[in-house]
Amino acid sequence: MDVLIKKWKDGTISNDDFENEWYRMMHSKPNKKTEKRTFQVSWSTHPISKDLPTLRNAAPVFKKKAITQCIKYGKMWWSKSTDTYLFPAYAVSLFIHSLPDRDTPVIIQVKKSQAMDIYRFMESHSGPDDFVRKIVASDQHTTMGALNGIGKKSPYANCTFSLYHSAVRPYTKGCEWVYRDYIEFRLGHMEDKWKQQAYDNLKAFGEGKTTHSQFWDETCLVMKHGLGLMEPTPGSYWKEPKEPTRKTSEVKHPNSEAAFHFRCSPLRDGWPLDTLVSCLQKMIRRSCLFDAVWCSCRLLMFALFHLETRMGTATMWSIYPGAQAKITNMINRLIIITAEDLYPDAKLFVDVTSVLEVCRKSLMELKEPQPEQLYHKRFEMLVQNILSVIVSLVSRTKQHYIGSRLFKFREHYEKAVKSLGDKEVEETKKRKQSDIRTLFSF
Repeated sequence: MDVLIKKWKDGTISNDDFENEWYRMMHSKPNKKTEKRTFQVSWSTHPISKDLPTLRNAAPVFKKKAITQCIKYGKMWWSKSTDTYLFPAYAVSLFIHSLPDRDTPVIIQVKKSQAMDIYRFMESHSGPDDFVRKIVASDQHTTMGALNGIGKKSPYANCTFSLYHSAVRPYTKGCEWVYRDYIEFRLGHMEDKWKQQAYDNLKAFGEGKTTHSQFWDETCLVMKHGLGLMEPTPGSYWKEPKEPTRKTSEVKHPNSEAAFHFRCSPLRDGWPLDTLVSCLQKMIRRSCLFDAVWCSCRLLMFALFHLETRMGTATMWSIYPGAQAKITNMINRLIIITAEDLYPDAKLFVDVTSVLEVCRKSLMELKEPQPEQLYHKRFEMLVQNILSVIVSLVSRTKQHYIGSRLFKFREHYEKAVKSLGDKEVEETKKRKQSDIRTLFSF
């Protein structure tokens, strides 16, 4: 890696050449393949465990902190089935392309009293309209999307995400080429005329010239004429997931209408949890402040699901473990959004993740039994910091840059997939079946 970095600094190799070698290294030690993902060998035995620190040490001071965070999160996500390679890929993008350092603050600090006023208002608000809930938020990764023909295995999965769900607003000026690259890498077989139309649609939306619904109508035309697909089922005819029974009487919440279920919003409001989390990302991606704040406040309601224990004459609160997991997921999703939906920016990444790690600490403090007053005080700090991050991210220009790079150098991932063949997938299935038989003794 030292030699590669020296060649790049000397101008012997281009940015693309450097990135290409980085992605080759990243996918160089495939170890296991499942139906969802191909995994590399463990972090400690993979070349990346040495090459990422080398990359950090060669970076300017303001980039070092950001790449250090990438190392931390890269380890955390290395064995996960989603966003496995996001942070190592983001690290090299920061090294080469990051926006310059600056003294101006990145985090827009929301006052605690203002944050709680916003939270209480959003708690009683019905949230985004039906079009946003169904068409914008319910992509191929959601239960509602799959239920209505836009699941991962449907012909609409790739094109709806590439042409519509990945759209950003406002986009980073001068980076319009990312749109073209993304369309080419994901829908290269489409006729040039319709590639251009798709590009024009994304650009017009990014400039604020079209609404969510107008943009969807134009995307449907591209899918129909450019890909030969029928128009997806209109949102007004979509099936709704069945509301599950909520039986957690020992779990308390200050809002009498709230009831815990791991797959749903805290309130019976028709929002499956995966759609709610997806909507949070889409609304940040599209700079829709009100709807992004509403989604975050609805998710923050989980932090008030608690268990009560008696200590002498006092009643102590501690967060319900299932609800704690939902807040952890939101914190992790906001970290991903910062890397995935904005142009590489070392200062932004460091400042946002620093606040989010404070949120993680506040959340951990809710685990211990404590007086109700102290619990609320810590909850208010959590709300203040999360809303400050949401406002800060919404205020920035966007670009789905890292996604385009992952696809540009995808050949190395595909080579790793082919090197394992289908044997690993079959063996993984057999291991799972064996584990189930052992568990149930048959």
